[in-house]
Amino acid sequence: MREGIRERDLPYVALEHLPVVSKSDLMVRFDEAVTDRRLRKSDLEAWVAQDADPLHLFLDEYIVLHSSSGTKIYSYVPHTRKAWRYLTATAAPQLLPLAQGIERPLRSAFFMKSEGHFVAPTSISLASQKAHEVLRLSISDPIEEIWARLNAFQPERLTSYASTLLWLAEWTLQGRLRIAPRSVLVSADRLTPAMREKVKKAWNAEIYDLYGAAESLYIAARGPGDDAFHVFTDLNLLEVVDTTNRMVRPDERGRVLLTSLVHTTLPIIRFDLNDIAVLGKAGFGAETLLALHGKAHHSLPLRLANGGVAALEVHELAQVELPGVEKMQFVHRSPIDVEIRYQSQHNLDSEIEGAFRQLLAQKSAMMETLKVRRVERVFNDHATHKLRVVTPDEEMVAAISLAADDVCSSSSGSALSIGAGSLFAAADLSGSIDRRFSEIALRHPEHPAAIEGDMQLSYGELHRRAAQVSGELLRRGFDPARPVAVLCGHGLELLPLILGVVRAGGFYVPLDPYLPTGRLKIILADARPEFVLASAAQREAAATLAAEQHTVLCLDEMEASPPQWMPTLAPAAPACLLYTSGTTGIPKGVVLSHSAILARAARYAADYDINQADHLSLLQSFAVSAGIREI
Repeated sequence: MREGIRERDLPYVALEHLPVVSKSDLMVRFDEAVTDRRLRKSDLEAWVAQDADPLHLFLDEYIVLHSSSGTKIYSYVPHTRKAWRYLTATAAPQLLPLAQGIERPLRSAFFMKSEGHFVAPTSISLASQKAHEVLRLSISDPIEEIWARLNAFQPERLTSYASTLLWLAEWTLQGRLRIAPRSVLVSADRLTPAMREKVKKAWNAEIYDLYGAAESLYIAARGPGDDAFHVFTDLNLLEVVDTTNRMVRPDERGRVLLTSLVHTTLPIIRFDLNDIAVLGKAGFGAETLLALHGKAHHSLPLRLANGGVAALEVHELAQVELPGVEKMQFVHRSPIDVEIRYQSQHNLDSEIEGAFRQLLAQKSAMMETLKVRRVERVFNDHATHKLRVVTPDEEMVAAISLAADDVCSSSSGSALSIGAGSLFAAADLSGSIDRRFSEIALRHPEHPAAIEGDMQLSYGELHRRAAQVSGELLRRGFDPARPVAVLCGHGLELLPLILGVVRAGGFYVPLDPYLPTGRLKIILADARPEFVLASAAQREAAATLAAEQHTVLCLDEMEASPPQWMPTLAPAAPACLLYTSGTTGIPKGVVLSHSAILARAARYAADYDINQADHLSLLQSFAVSAGIREI
């Protein structure tokens, strides 16, 4: 017979008598813990790996949240739809007070990780359409696209990780963003006082700070004017415990244990969230938390003077975070080699070094190499898109494409500072798309650039045909300040048309022939191009769309000509005018620069280890950002 608690024993069992459950404990014994025997951890792992759509349900029944919480152990938490609705309905009055009494949906922009079965993308995908008109932005999107879409959307509510919300505030203060949200909701990583100050300076918005996890979406929240996080006691029973797993006293620090009052499919009882918090008021469990310091595993290894080992815990590292420090990161190469990177308006190198050395003295620790460096931007972790307080140097990578004129990006002429081993070098981003393509075509003229069925186009031939298109545009005296429309299907003619436009110094607006004619007419009316370039197959459709307002040019009718003078383009020059889907209104144009497209392509190649031996299928429409990335 299995060991356990019998129903008749329940009146005599206190919560503190039960064992603490770690993430590894729960995942190792997942199949035993779940109450629905159809759920198997191996099946969930395979399903999550194959299906990244957060709208899809496992067994057509379960909303599955997948999380690592910054560790190497992945968790899988199944939610029934009923439990999910109860969670969101219970938390809404505290987190969405602005929506109360408003008949229309709140314009809500989400700037977070946007794919997979993680908390953020799943919450965004399942957001109530009655409560929210949603704009979803990925941290991986080109920066100019982020600016343009936010400026067009004009959100009333912003939701983001605390560390990435800081970027939006910076861009607003720089004038890149012209938005005025009434409230912001932050989660996932810690909102520092300096971050809060900058957010207030940018928008003077009400700030809601949410503490949540895959095991419980809504654990506690700190609203405008609150000094503490108020626990959602209808959803959770929270403990803040010491090293003996006993509840600490108010104002004392400890680890957070979670008991969910909602989950029945995967019981969450005394689950160690690995978070460090300061207890506020307590009754039957914590009612408020005075502070959240971060993850317990975000500790910095040290070498003691006597040769032993120790660590600076996350709450101790917070002591180095002096007033005015917006973000800080400890990069450890070894227990005696550490670099502190921080983001601030002021140079605080000596003050930070002094505070850190004081901590070392308290621990009797030694440090052979200590470097303190003020940086223009502390980057987030590539995998989670969140800030890692402590990180090995080799894992420092950015999760954002910086614009060439973003004042927080690296200075011109140097490698983009996104970490060791990065493939984002200045040579890749300092020029135009045409220049980069021309360099490749001249080095490998005989290599195949594109294949369609039995036909293929070499780099040399593609270069010649693109020059044919650019020559035609230049002979006709086209205006580079106006876009050139390109109407073409997924064929070999597509590539010389778009490359020819940018080679001539212009920028193109893609027209997908599979879109409704009405939408294509809306795009043409808004973009007002002088020329519409079309493939032979789309000649008649182009003529119908253009009527007498635009000149239609087809590739097979263009004459070969001697090489034309090509303008030198800046990295920030526009390359493409991309229109949104129009699901929430009239399609809006978003300008993508040469540097943004090149940076996104370089990051894509780095992420998936793509090289010249690989072949990519153009599965997406060339009129969406994913298609541009694949091209």
